[in-house]
Amino acid sequence: MKVRTFEFVAKRYLSKPTKSGGEKSDTAKGVLEWMSERWKGVDVTDIDLELVEDLVFDLRSVRTARCPNGLKQSRINSYLVYLRATLNYAARMGWVDSVPRIEVPEVAGKEVQVSKQQLRKFLRLLDPLRRDMAQFGLCTGLRKTNVRLLTWRHLDDNGEFLRFHRTEMKNGRAHIVPLNADALANYSKTSGPQRRFGVRTSKTKRHNRPYIFSGQRSPVCNRLRHQQEVETVC
Repeated sequence: MKVRTFEFVAKRYLSKPTKSGGEKSDTAKGVLEWMSERWKGVDVTDIDLELVEDLVFDLRSVRTARCPNGLKQSRINSYLVYLRATLNYAARMGWVDSVPRIEVPEVAGKEVQVSKQQLRKFLRLLDPLRRDMAQFGLCTGLRKTNVRLLTWRHLDDNGEFLRFHRTEMKNGRAHIVPLNADALANYSKTSGPQRRFGVRTSKTKRHNRPYIFSGQRSPVCNRLRHQQEVETVC
């Protein structure tokens, strides 16, 4: 049988689209690249429960500034989930006869409550662009990436709903978000200057500013610069 290393299998797995047709997440890429370096040159058929146990033990021993007592179980679970998915992919391809039974422990959800006073204090610390994005996210419940990459094409003609294609959502399902009064008020703050710069007019493509929450450093910016401006929002 031809030898296929874990690194080879991981790269092949990452190259495959998700169920919704998108690319694998940054988390998947990060943990699999780390494990590929750890098991560099190791035949995928040699990945057994003993190696998995060694992996978990070493991950619990990792010390960082954010995790001085070692990685949390929720973070370790990310490694186990994508390791299991990679080995199952190898089994589907016929590269391994069997895969070890990798169990992912359940982690109780952490409930965090923020008072109105704390929220107002947090929003005051943000610059206008980030404040608008944070307030819009609070009003709609959208994820950070959905708010950051929100474009005018997501908005319906009446300006009352946002429509997302299934490939844009983490769960792979199309999503419609009704905009309440607070969300409409927040969005309208950006619509004025955006329209003056040609957004939602025939000049949209020329100016290449399709995003609702664009930086206000200059009247016109291209897509790459916009992404650089808002990449550090969260």
